[in-house]
Parts: sequence; C-alpha cells; structure tokens
Amino acid sequence: MKSHQTILSKRMAALLMLTAIFTAPTSALAQNLKPGQVDVKVIDKAAQPYIEAKGVFDAPPDKVWRALTDFPNYTRYYESVVQSEVRARQGNQAKVYVKFDFPFPVNTVWVLNQYTLDNANKRLSWKMLDGNLKDSAGDGSWSLKPYQGKTLGTYRLNLKGSGAGGWLQKQAVLNTTPAVFKHLNQQIR
Repeated sequence: MKSHQTILSKRMAALLMLTAIFTAPTSALAQNLKPGQVDVKVIDKAAQPYIEAKGVFDAPPDKVWRALTDFPNYTRYYESVVQSEVRARQGNQAKVYVKFDFPFPVNTVWVLNQYTLDNANKRLSWKMLDGNLKDSAGDGSWSLKPYQGKTLGTYRLNLKGSGAGGWLQKQAVLNTTPAVFKHLNQQIR
C-alpha cells in the first residue's frame, strides 16, 4: 500500500512540475509586468533573427485590437507615425502606407505593408511590400491574449541584415519598442 502511494505521489509531483514548466512563463511574465512595462529581447536564430516584446495593456483585448487595426489613425496610436493611409482593403487583408519620423540616425522611413487580420485569435501580421527600409525583413506580428481583465500583447519583428546595418536596426528597434507599448497603452485607456 505504501509503495502504491509513493508511486502516485511521485506521478502527481511530476505532473505538477510539468504543468508549472509549461504554464509558468506567460503567467509569471504577466504577473511581473505592470501596464506599460515591456520585456524586449533579441532572439538570434540563424534562420530568422527577430525581436520579441511582451507587455501588459491596461485594457481588454477587443479594445487593444481596435487600436492595432485602426490603420487610418496610426498617427494617434504610434508616436513615431506621421502618416498612415489604407491603399486597399479586402476581407482580412489590408495594404497600408505608413510613414515614420525617427530620430537620427534613422530619420524618415516609409513602408507599404500587407496586413493580415485574424480577428478570432487577435493576431495581426504584416509583410513589407515596398519601402525605404534597408537591411530589414519588414515583417512581423502582434498577438493579444486576455489576462485578468487586461491584455498580454506580444510584438514580434523579424530582422535581416548583419554587420553595422543589422546592429543599428536591432538597437533602434530595442530602443523604440518600449515606447510603442507605452504610447499605445496611454491612448487606448
């Protein structure tokens, strides 16, 4: 009888440990981040390096989603955007021209992006069709998940390039991403 209880206890402990391993990162991250705080990291994978940022928005996912997909009003939600216009829209696809004004050494950047909206899963992805970004993959995504009446947002931007151009791009994105979360969070409250 005692050995049967010991086996069950060990199995239960293993199950609890596996549950903690597979559920803790998002929960722990969300619990440690306050609205406006952002965890930004560079993931240098050989096939596709990217920047990933996670932050908590002080609003429900539907409200954050409306802001992320309000393309004509990006100047309201994104501090560095000076112009935004929808060039074409059909179903869950949108072609959007966006012009940014960044500080030196980047300055003015423009892109024509193809956006794909996944309303059910609150996922917005894009691919750059044209633009003056050099050494950039030009694609990325936003994913939103509900968290205690708020929203856990994950922003991913794929990177391309190496050397000084790649390093400069990484630094620019690392330095500006927290401000994107902060400004969005202020505007959607």
